[in-house]
Amino acid sequence: MTDCKPKVSVIVLTYNQEKLIGRTLDSILAQKCDFPFEIIVGEDCSTDGTLAVCRDYEARYPGIIRLFANNPNKGLLDNYYDCILQARGEYLADCGGDDFWIDPYKLQKEADILDSDPEITIVHTAWQYYDEPTGITRPSRAEVYHNQYLKLVSEKGELFLPILNDIHGPLIHLCTAMFRRDALMKCYTADTSLFRDKQFMCEDLQITSSLSRDGKVAYIPDVTLSYSVGKPSVMSRGNMEKTFRFYMSTIKLLYYIQEQNHLPDSALHVQYSDRLHFIMTQAFRLCNREMRDDVLKWYKKTGAPRKVKTRILQLLSINDIAWKLSLKMLNLL
Repeated sequence: MTDCKPKVSVIVLTYNQEKLIGRTLDSILAQKCDFPFEIIVGEDCSTDGTLAVCRDYEARYPGIIRLFANNPNKGLLDNYYDCILQARGEYLADCGGDDFWIDPYKLQKEADILDSDPEITIVHTAWQYYDEPTGITRPSRAEVYHNQYLKLVSEKGELFLPILNDIHGPLIHLCTAMFRRDALMKCYTADTSLFRDKQFMCEDLQITSSLSRDGKVAYIPDVTLSYSVGKPSVMSRGNMEKTFRFYMSTIKLLYYIQEQNHLPDSALHVQYSDRLHFIMTQAFRLCNREMRDDVLKWYKKTGAPRKVKTRILQLLSINDIAWKLSLKMLNLL
């Protein structure tokens, strides 16, 4: 692989994953394919021993692993798209620094499909959850929620709105996918803000929606990814605030995509309504009037219908005294 230009570049972002990043890299290195591939690791200034682990792997696999050690921390978007700009492969794949692939032929299967039809811009697969504390796996249930959209090949534009309107988790899990670098770079060059604007706190929706709009989407029903869940978390005030900011950023991203693609106001009402209700509950529990008012502003801006539960929370939070009493009652339940 040292002397060959890679056909596929695998992007791996990592931050404070000292105990997991080795497992991720091993699962990629175990891939069996008839073409060269590279692994581009974006290590984002971790405060644990992640960088040392990555350097060890780079030293052992100099012809495959290319490490980009960021200092200072770049954040998700810049780390991800800077890695993509460094990629040399015709095709791109993605694996999170705490996830891992379980099918050694994943890259081969996906590359064969992209090779077979130049109109296919992205191919993805089935996946499963992996519970870190117990090691137990469970199906993603994507087949249940998304069954009608999981055809072997979907036509150009067919999945664009379903991806934007999905409320059951990602229709295309990017860590299972492979996509054409030139197709992505065409979208990136045409509208770099879509991918780089810091108000958008995710990197995957931009890619999957753009590529499904511009080309065919292929699906492989094989499970290739174990998606890591169950890591310790606490329902703290800080975490609720972080959750609020993330979901609000996805609403802004959806609205941006809607405007750029001249979609009618009603096109994303289901998605807006679901996400706005969720963050309304976060604002209510935090007793944060600024957040509450921001949610109501976006209800008005998107024209999304308000659920009955949302209207109740809105009424209970009009008056500060009623709001605090309602919270006390909720905490007693």
